[in-house]
Amino acid sequence: MLVCFPGGKQICNILESVKEIGNEAFFGCEIEKVIIPENVIKIGKHSFFDCINLKEIIIPESVAKIGEQAFLNCNNLNPEIQMKIKNKFGGKVIDS
Repeated sequence: MLVCFPGGKQICNILESVKEIGNEAFFGCEIEKVIIPENVIKIGKHSFFDCINLKEIIIPESVAKIGEQAFLNCNNLNPEIQMKIKNKFGGKVIDS
């Protein structure tokens, strides 16, 4: 499980060995793009909360659950990506 992202990078390619992104793992990071591998099945709540620079995230079909407010305050996240996330996982993963 990925529990904390150390920061300092704009693009994050999560390792294939990760199966879950923990709660608040990227909280407040200045990351712009995240690539999640097929092995990941869960994204915890508040995982990307306040990642105001996040523009793009690639979420594979393997992800079955995203916690509440995982993408809250990710105001620069591509609107198409936001819509896909809302349609599959519900509005509470992005909105308060």
